[in-house]
Amino acid sequence: MTPGQRLHFHQTESGPLMDELFEWLNKKMDNKEVEPNSVLGKAIQYMLNHWRELTLFLRVENTPLDNNICERAL
Repeated sequence: MTPGQRLHFHQTESGPLMDELFEWLNKKMDNKEVEPNSVLGKAIQYMLNHWRELTLFLRVENTPLDNNICERAL
């Protein structure tokens, strides 16, 4: 696939799932279904705080889906 085709694929296939996940994460926190200081609460808060960066692959061509290059460098 070309970078543009891949971006379109991510937007059509992953975009709706990511939208649902975002709503679910917010619902859990807004409805106080998760203790904010629990491991799950902290993980949800991390995702919400970094949502823009975590979903960059839905907006920018050639964005990697992982950071393996950085992990290997460490």
